[in-house]
Amino acid sequence: MFICKWSLLGFLLLMAACASHLQRSPLTQNWQGQTYWVKQSLYGGIFYDDDRYGLVSPEPFEKLTYLKSLSGDMIIPPPSTEVISFGTRVQVQEIEWPTEQNMIKRPLLTPRYLPWIYLTIMLDRGAVTLERKLTYILLVPEEIRSEKALTDWFSTYFSKQDNNLHFLSLSRSERENILKPAK
Repeated sequence: MFICKWSLLGFLLLMAACASHLQRSPLTQNWQGQTYWVKQSLYGGIFYDDDRYGLVSPEPFEKLTYLKSLSGDMIIPPPSTEVISFGTRVQVQEIEWPTEQNMIKRPLLTPRYLPWIYLTIMLDRGAVTLERKLTYILLVPEEIRSEKALTDWFSTYFSKQDNNLHFLSLSRSERENILKPAK
């Protein structure tokens, strides 16, 4: 009887853990292969200690607080080395939510507990179709937990419409300000 109670408790805890992962399951909206244009210039560089990927962020890399060491110190990625300009075309490869299986596969010194958006980024803004060498990862803030929240957050940085024609109609000083990433 005592073992049955503990088995039942273990089963219920396991089901509760599975239910929490169901809330963060992949979205029903099909993002894979969708093309977008950057609405504000972004920072780009190496993805923490994994140089197989690039990192793209609206924030300067030195301000990123996604990863802490065991002692509680912030681990920031290497300094950004490039700018992803306004009007650059990107394609979503996939959105990967932090499940137990993929958190184990992710490199240790990366923000393994956040959703990752894998992006193919073109070399330059406009109608360029040549891709950058690396696949880039855009880190989704931890508080984003629903499709609507992700869509709203994503749409602050990316547009479904090509925004380059509007950009060309702006004055030279306005274009220069737009091409600088936010600080």
